[in-house]
Amino acid sequence: RRAPLRRIFLLFAATTMAAGVILTFLPLAVPGSGVFSAAGALLVVGITSTVSRWWGGRFGDRRDPRLLLAPGILACALGVAGLPFGGVLMLAAAALFGTGFGLLQNSTLILMMGRVSKAEYGLGSTLWNAAFDAGTGIGAFSFGFVISAVGFSWSFSICSALLALALVLVVLD
Repeated sequence: RRAPLRRIFLLFAATTMAAGVILTFLPLAVPGSGVFSAAGALLVVGITSTVSRWWGGRFGDRRDPRLLLAPGILACALGVAGLPFGGVLMLAAAALFGTGFGLLQNSTLILMMGRVSKAEYGLGSTLWNAAFDAGTGIGAFSFGFVISAVGFSWSFSICSALLALALVLVVLD
């Protein structure tokens, strides 16, 4: 019954779905060790998401955090698409995904909490955390079936397309 909360919930769940796919399947899609491995890419995701989460918090404090939704989802979608190719492209894609993921972590939380009353902060926090956990789990679980049917490259492309479709939620918001 609360469409503004539902839109942010679904947007963030789509993002964390992609994170679940990346964390679970990138090490299988790009085996190996060293800088140009899945471990290197996941390190880049962690670093860039931390930095962009900090920057996004400063931006959202001073301006409208909704301005970060479209760039965040686009960065995530482009990042996911480039991950299974390995090498420098994979690291650049990891940086894109991590940047978008950090921006969306911060902006969705700010927006979620801004759409509930002070007495409902528990509800806002619960919804945001449920979107994080449910999206991660659903991504890892469901894309196991997708990967077994079409392989890693197509699966990452499908995940990227689903993220791009989440732009509809930004437009509706």
